[in-house]
Amino acid sequence: MSLCQHDHQDGVHLVHSADEVASRLGDIEQFCQQQGLRLTTLRKQVLQMILQADGPIGAYDLLAGLDTEGGRRAAPPTVYRSLDFLLDQGFIHRLSSINAYIPC
Repeated sequence: MSLCQHDHQDGVHLVHSADEVASRLGDIEQFCQQQGLRLTTLRKQVLQMILQADGPIGAYDLLAGLDTEGGRRAAPPTVYRSLDFLLDQGFIHRLSSINAYIPC
């Protein structure tokens, strides 16, 4: 199963439907289980936000939109660790020219 699904047209990220996002998250959860990888709640939230974004999204935009347990805001290092995990697994790409992220 290939987890990298290119859904870009002319370099622009296409919007995912709710069904496509749910399907993609399910595929990634299954992959992580099979590989013994830990897809934490925060990692999943970050990934879901990237999948739902209508274009590249920056780390601080992700940070502002995250729901955390107990009403506390997530710290920037935790978001960057989640992004690093998602990048390392090939679930997302980083657009270094604008320092933003898109789904793979």
